[in-house]
Amino acid sequence: MSCWKKAAASQATCHSTAVGAVLLAVLGAARLIGWVVGFVASAIGMGALILTVAGKWDYPRPAAAVV
Repeated sequence: MSCWKKAAASQATCHSTAVGAVLLAVLGAARLIGWVVGFVASAIGMGALILTVAGKWDYPRPAAAVV
């Protein structure tokens, strides 16, 4: 993994990602709450994806009201 050989800030991001992935896998494997954890993680991920894509579009500004 080349991620582990970079700067300290990048290493912190790699560590956080690894811990989050392991935690998500362990909680997702739980018998009763696994589907809830997976659903919530998917919903958060989809929302982040939508916000990322929507942020790349230029929205037309409404015309100023003439008084």
